[in-house]
Amino acid sequence: EQDIFIYCGVNSHWESHTMELPILPRGLVWSIYASSECCEKKGRRITDRKLLLGPRSLSVLISQKEV
Repeated sequence: EQDIFIYCGVNSHWESHTMELPILPRGLVWSIYASSECCEKKGRRITDRKLLLGPRSLSVLISQKEV
């Protein structure tokens, strides 16, 4: 079995901010598991290690195998 990494991004500011994500082991990418911004972001894969968080928002990310 492979480990699953979980990361929570929180922006408590009233403006949007870009957050740099931690480096994952080779073969894994970040995927948005849940977001307070909108349901359209759910499942989106992050390949550039940067996540734009809207004002006063929260995103939960999990690791997934790179396709």
